Amino acid sequence: MTSIIQFEHTLSCIDNINVNSIWQMHYIFHFLMINIEKILIVILHDDLYWSILMATEISDILDNVLSIFKKKYEHIRNVYIELVSTPQDNCAGKCVMDLVGDFKYIGKMRSKDVRVDYIQIHNDPTYKIDDLIMTLLHEISHAITPYIERKVKNDWIIMDHSHKFYENFLLILDIAYQNKIITKKYDLRSLKNYDGKQAHNAD
Repeated sequence: MTSIIQFEHTLSCIDNINVNSIWQMHYIFHFLMINIEKILIVILHDDLYWSILMATEISDILDNVLSIFKKKYEHIRNVYIELVSTPQDNCAGKCVMDLVGDFKYIGKMRSKDVRVDYIQIHNDPTYKIDDLIMTLLHEISHAITPYIERKVKNDWIIMDHSHKFYENFLLILDIAYQNKIITKKYDLRSLKNYDGKQAHNAD
């Protein structure tokens, strides 16, 4: 299926074509007929219908990204993506999970395994698809990282972005880079800098 982005590009090319052969006319007619629905959207500026089509395309892209990691990590094979226009806690993304089993204690740290139900992504119209993909990769990293707490005095403090999380995030990004999902290769320092800026912008 022709994507909205590909469609707009082709439409702009057709607008500049010099029709001097029957084959060019046939091509234009064929293109217009199979894309009549999208043409009407562009002409009529039907914002609601446009947003539905865009959300469907975004959902397909994110599902394809997630499917790559489902093949590698068995315990996330039933995880699905939920796109929301109004996110909980004003988060760009959220990994919705349950804790499983007993705590495992190592020094001042303790951890539990997690069972992930779904990943929620804030489909803000101002976000670029690359931003949504990075948010998804961030949440996949949470999905493969145990729940970790650290004891500070007499309290247990949640370590959402532990060293283990960043190790996993780096691994996820490396897989994404190898599969040409992203074009930049990260090291631990550049990843923490990027993630810190994203967290600041979300606030």
